[in-house]
Amino acid sequence: KVKFKNLNIDFFVKALQAEGLQVRKSGNAPLHTLPYFKKCKPRKIYSSEKFYNSTISFPTFTSENYKIIDLYIKALKKVCSYFYA
Repeated sequence: KVKFKNLNIDFFVKALQAEGLQVRKSGNAPLHTLPYFKKCKPRKIYSSEKFYNSTISFPTFTSENYKIIDLYIKALKKVCSYFYA
């Protein structure tokens, strides 16, 4: 398991984007935070919120050739090796 100590997710995303990757923070909020569930007075589910706030989204790569995917892997290795603690 790789651990990145005190890594700000926004800074990590910007570093990946600086390498030319099309990445962003995850866009699908936890269900219990959506407006429909707010009227149900849901409990806070800290594990789902922590997961949501620490994940990123990549393209689906449905028809790209392997060269693009290899570029993503190389860029990820480069950025991750910089932040690895």
